[in-house]
Amino acid sequence: MKVITFINQKGGVGKTTLALSMASAWHLDGRSVAVIDADPQQSAIAWKQCQKDGSPLSQMEVYSIDNQNDFDDISSLEEEYVIIDTAGNDTPLTSAALKVSDLVIIPIKPSAMDAKASINTYRKVKAANKPCLYILNQTIQNSTLVDETLNALQDSGVPHLDRHVGTYIQFVRTLGTGETPFSDQPYSMASVGMKKIMSEIEGVLHGS
Repeated sequence: MKVITFINQKGGVGKTTLALSMASAWHLDGRSVAVIDADPQQSAIAWKQCQKDGSPLSQMEVYSIDNQNDFDDISSLEEEYVIIDTAGNDTPLTSAALKVSDLVIIPIKPSAMDAKASINTYRKVKAANKPCLYILNQTIQNSTLVDETLNALQDSGVPHLDRHVGTYIQFVRTLGTGETPFSDQPYSMASVGMKKIMSEIEGVLHGS
């Protein structure tokens, strides 16, 4: 089992969208995967409740956790991948999720200010001695903000993916239907781009 946690003490960076998209891609590829919603807002649970019968993602489990001690039982799950979605602030649940993680992903928007604002999150991850990756989300094609943010990350010496997630309507539209771009439009630019990012993440996760 590999546990991947999406974390950033700054809200609104797209943690839930990315977590569900990644989970659904693996699920549709025939991998066993579960999502744990450790955010009091319960956005991943709400997404699952919007799902219609017969959805290709109907067998993908989404669990809710509201007690940090519940993470002690995570080893009982049999899925190959467990993806944890956390709150947009520092909570005991976030700290508990961090302890069981094999990889931490810190999404940020393309802004040097956002990169700097996330440094406390990065310090928390490093203090827990967990490998992590920054990922730029909701980027605009040909925007200088992407280069500026990547430069800010590089100057800060934090690990990050060179690929980034674009701004696509499929992410927003499917979030309210219990689907993702992978189940809705698997050959869309959103899906293809996310697949490439996931290949990089898997390489880090498995040490290749």
